[in-house]
Amino acid sequence: MAPLGFGGWREGSRRVHLQCLFLAAAMSLLGPVRGQQCVASQNPEVLQFTDLGANSTMSVVARTEPATWGSLYSMVHLFLDTVQPNDFPEDLLRDALNNSSSIRTSQVAKYEAGFVVCAVIAGLYLILMVLTGLIFFIGRWRGRWRGLIENFNKNLVYRRNTLILALLLTTLLMLAGVICAFATNERTTKEMEPSIRVIPNSLQGFRLFLDNIPQAVNTIVSEFSIPKQKVIEDLKTAGQSIGNSLSSKVNVTVLPLLLSALKTAQDLQDSVKYLQDLQNTTQNVQQRQAELETALSDQRQKLNLLLVNPNCVSCVETLRQVADLELVANFSKVPSLDLVSNLEDAAKIDMTAVFQKAIESFRNIPAMVEEKSAEGIQSTLNALNRAETDVRAIAEKLRLDRFISPLSTALSKGEVQCTKYGEEVKRYDYYRWIVGIVLCSVVLLIIVCNLVGLSLGLWGLYLRGDPTEETFQGETGASVLISGTGLSFFFSWLLILLVFATFLVGGNVQTLVCKSWSDGTIYRFLDEPGNLPPSMNLSKILGLNQNINISSIYQQCKEGAVFWDILPISNNFNIEDSLNISKYTADFLKNANNITIDLSDFDMVKTIAFFWFGVFTSSGMGQVNYSQFEEEIQSPLVKTSLVNFAAQLESLATFQTDTNIQTQMTAEAAALRQLQAVVVEQAADVAKMNESVQVLSVFSPRVESLTNKATEDILHIETFLTVDLQLLLKNEIECFVKKELGYFVQYVDWVNRTIVLEVATCRPISASLDNARVAVCENVLNPWNAFWFSLGWCTLLLIPSIIFAVKTSKYFRPIRRSLRFHYAEEEHLFKIPRVTTVEL
Repeated sequence: MAPLGFGGWREGSRRVHLQCLFLAAAMSLLGPVRGQQCVASQNPEVLQFTDLGANSTMSVVARTEPATWGSLYSMVHLFLDTVQPNDFPEDLLRDALNNSSSIRTSQVAKYEAGFVVCAVIAGLYLILMVLTGLIFFIGRWRGRWRGLIENFNKNLVYRRNTLILALLLTTLLMLAGVICAFATNERTTKEMEPSIRVIPNSLQGFRLFLDNIPQAVNTIVSEFSIPKQKVIEDLKTAGQSIGNSLSSKVNVTVLPLLLSALKTAQDLQDSVKYLQDLQNTTQNVQQRQAELETALSDQRQKLNLLLVNPNCVSCVETLRQVADLELVANFSKVPSLDLVSNLEDAAKIDMTAVFQKAIESFRNIPAMVEEKSAEGIQSTLNALNRAETDVRAIAEKLRLDRFISPLSTALSKGEVQCTKYGEEVKRYDYYRWIVGIVLCSVVLLIIVCNLVGLSLGLWGLYLRGDPTEETFQGETGASVLISGTGLSFFFSWLLILLVFATFLVGGNVQTLVCKSWSDGTIYRFLDEPGNLPPSMNLSKILGLNQNINISSIYQQCKEGAVFWDILPISNNFNIEDSLNISKYTADFLKNANNITIDLSDFDMVKTIAFFWFGVFTSSGMGQVNYSQFEEEIQSPLVKTSLVNFAAQLESLATFQTDTNIQTQMTAEAAALRQLQAVVVEQAADVAKMNESVQVLSVFSPRVESLTNKATEDILHIETFLTVDLQLLLKNEIECFVKKELGYFVQYVDWVNRTIVLEVATCRPISASLDNARVAVCENVLNPWNAFWFSLGWCTLLLIPSIIFAVKTSKYFRPIRRSLRFHYAEEEHLFKIPRVTTVEL
């Protein structure tokens, strides 16, 4: 397999390398996981890892552009696009950077044609305003332009009103412009200092961020011990845990069947005892029956001879009863129990003990699984310890400092330079702010002169009785307007110089830098070979990969790439071999897949049980006619009671007169009493026989069904053990796999999130560039350009302001020449209610 390398930390086609390796290792360690349902207790515990994101974020500079200035900024951009419609000057910049002596002025002038035109306009403005001002003041000084109206004609009122309105409108436009100029001048200075700090601060934060990456990687690598420790803890009890789970399932399925078979075996073993007892008692009663029958026959003969003796007194009735001295129950009629011999082999086997041993073996499943898995678990524990050692060695093998050091050094130098030049920029901006405030104040003063002059002039017109009458308010208003005109001529050159200087700087920065920065043109220019001199090779200075360009760096970092993609780390060594845990866990994988339940004991149980139950099935117990036994058992043993008959003989003997008869009769009574003892023994055996018959008559018909069911249960157990139990075992192993894999998945997800999004993300590169662009182009340059645009607006409006102010001031002074007519238009001048007839 080809080395993956650290270039694989990207999401998508280039996945995080540790994720692939750890996931593959965990999969190879624990085997494939199929879709299954595992209990909640088998879900992995949520692991807590160190939060490395708190110190790895870089804030983004917000645009401070007020919504109210958006239209003004758009107007400025539109104006600059008109002034500079040319594309980014790649050829010109290439020549300037590589061989500045080859640059021709005509090339620069051609590209900067719009700015050249503006420079010409500014120059003409400056010259013409200065010359016009000199001419105007000289003329006024020599009295050639007194600023009076010499004649009164019909259109005087219309011209005067038009000039007043034009001057008022121009003044209001200037007022709007100067307000914008004041505001944007203040905003430029206000944003200058924080924006200047943004670049070195971003570089500093970026540098610190880089310097923290090796330590963060060490922390990430060390966190491998968290899932590893959880897996070790689970592995130590894995066999017992899996065995207990299997045992619980066996207890639900197998034990009831075994207990049922055990109960059947106990009943069958008891039935054998009852059969044996029945056979023995049957033989005893049959043997005793023959003895009793012979003895009773002899007694009947003797008694008959004795009682028929003529000397026997009162013996007739007793003689008739002698015939009752016979057996009633005939046990020779009961069925043969030769089938007991068929059960002798089964009787020798203690099937109850066999089943009890089987039950005990199933209860030992946890210990059995633990014993079977011990070797594989121990090998895995050793492998995980070795794997952790190898993982911890990653940071040492990476040696990130040697790759980060060039970039960190370049950032440190850039930070120093930006801080140094930033202070200079702040100082020059302070001067610009002062000049801007002064000149804006001058413009505001001119506006004030126009407004005050208009106000006083209109007041004078309101108070003036006739056009030749001189009023203080009118004269003062005219003088104020002329003063404003003088200020306009005097400061116009300073205004146009400030406007052009700030326009030249701000306009070129906007069109050359910010515009190309915003659309990425400047990145593409830096990427093209030959555009930069060898001394400005950014890839070499920053220690970047030689096959990567600035545009792709910016784009990839903006999309969330990691530093491994831009630093030449991925080809230095093969870390896959270091992190390939599967090579350490082959034994465990083999042993885990080979964990089985030993069924040899149950096979022996099954063989014995099939033989044993088969003997009972074919024994014929169910075909024995136990009703014949019951019939004979229910019959009395002797037709009459021997004890009673003996007592009757003894009583009869007392009545005999013949001593010999009396003696014989007493002897026969004693003989009957002796036979009664045999009858009692016979009755005891019959009672025992009755007990066996009662049990067997109920149980024997069920023997075949019970043995068949027990056999089916054994087969069901066999199927469960050979198929279902192995599936259960596999399922338990897979659930264990899923749980343990969950720990590694959590670690991999955390590594992926931490590396790609927090620790090693190169987003600070794009963030730093965006911060610099926002700070320079949005927060500073926009108000800067809006300042010169607003001030230039006011400066250009000085021309119509001067014209309208000079012409309007004439109408606020009295008319000097004779007037022969008056016009009704004068009656309604600004609603002045007085009508005066003038005759000079």
